[in-house]
Order: sequence, then C-alpha cells, then structure tokens
Amino acid sequence: MKTQKKWERYADPESWRREYDLYASDLGTTFSDAFRWPICYHSEMNEEEDKYELWLEYIDGVNSSDLSSDMIEQAALELGRYQGKLYVEKPAVLQRLTNLSHSVFMKNTYLHYRSWPLVYDYIRSEECAFPQHIRQMLIDIDEHSDEIFARIEKLPLVL
Repeated sequence: MKTQKKWERYADPESWRREYDLYASDLGTTFSDAFRWPICYHSEMNEEEDKYELWLEYIDGVNSSDLSSDMIEQAALELGRYQGKLYVEKPAVLQRLTNLSHSVFMKNTYLHYRSWPLVYDYIRSEECAFPQHIRQMLIDIDEHSDEIFARIEKLPLVL
C-alpha cells in the first residue's frame, strides 16, 4: 500500500496526485510485457485529508542503486521503445490525460528559480561551497540557457 499526502510544487499544484490520476486513466493499456508499471489492485482518494492510497502489486527486484550498467541500458532501451511507440501511434488515451505538466514546465521553473538573486548571486560568489568546475558549469549553462532551451524545444514532445 502506498499513501501520498498533498504537497505543492511551483506552478504544478496538482502534481502530488499525478500517480493516482495516471492509474485511474487507461495509460496502462499502452504498456507492453517488457515495459509496464505495477498492477494497481485498488485506489482511494481521500479529499478531506488531501491524500490518496494505492494498493499496488509487489515486485521483487533490484533496487535502483544496485542496477548494473547492463540493466540500466536495458531499461533505457525499453523506455525509448515505449516513448517511440507513443510518439508514432499517438494513442487517444494521451489526449485524455489532464494532469500532466505543460511542455514549458521545466523552462518556466528554471526561469523562476534563476530569477532569485539569492540563487543567481550565490553560485557566483566566493561563499559558494560547490567545487569551482561545478560552479563554472552551472554559470555556463545559465549564460547559454536561451540556446539550450531553443534546442530542447525542437525535440519531439514525449510523455
């Protein structure tokens, strides 16, 4: 049994219930034997307590931190196949999903936090505890963010 209580993410107030909504949708019909999620036997939304419960199939497996590079490669391959299938087939269930983030969510979140002087100034200050090469990498990304987002926006939109 999994219990999720309400929490808020910037510009995405319903994100806390996304897993519940996805299980309530027909998205599971798009999966294959090689790529699927645990079966949901029962779900309950408790609006008064702002929480939901999911009774999910238990899958005995390897913890993500114990995956070998071959296992990660296989997972990436199956995820790519699944994304490709959705991109090509464009199943109707995708149009009915109402609780997904908007395509500009990450860009808007980045711009929101970048606008905080505390974040912008800290990464460029001598007080910043990050190693210099990490600081420089973040500054370089920030200085080229418009070009980076322009390249990302040319990529296909996937789930």
